[in-house]
Amino acid sequence: VRWHAEKDDDASEVLKRRHPRIPNHGDITLVDWANVEPVEILCGGFPCQPFSLAGKQLGQADERFLFDDIADAISQMVTPPRLCLFENVPGLLTVDRGESMARVVHRLAALGYMGRYRVVQAADVGSCHERARVFILATHRDWNDTPRVRGAGDPVLYGGVSGLLPTPAARMGNYDPPSAAVS
Repeated sequence: VRWHAEKDDDASEVLKRRHPRIPNHGDITLVDWANVEPVEILCGGFPCQPFSLAGKQLGQADERFLFDDIADAISQMVTPPRLCLFENVPGLLTVDRGESMARVVHRLAALGYMGRYRVVQAADVGSCHERARVFILATHRDWNDTPRVRGAGDPVLYGGVSGLLPTPAARMGNYDPPSAAVS
């Protein structure tokens, strides 16, 4: 772990206790990402409230939809991460008719990433409950040695949806990225 970007005070305190020498950059919207130490692997979760069954399921219309801020941060990094791993709730795939997931896919593709996603139940990895999460694994195009992930070519466990990026299924919405963002 080279750094964190966590603005919640309680979560930041936990990170500080567990990783006392690791810098926390705080709010991702306030960081000068061009001056942050490059990393090969970027791992993160973004707020689930816009997609969660427990929330209002506003998707991109929710102010807590922070994936655009994550994509903006990656675009400002001097060296893009080789691999990105993101986690969220399965509602990301279905809320707002899939428009939010389509936006995630298109933003990653515009940054030069291709990958897969999969919904994994906690029980799939030995836990005694079914808490499901969607994991998105994307590799940057500048890396020739795309890592092999066990089972990455298999259908997603949730609803049998195929997991190939950057071509979302038709049911994943019509998000049309601004032409200026696509190179």
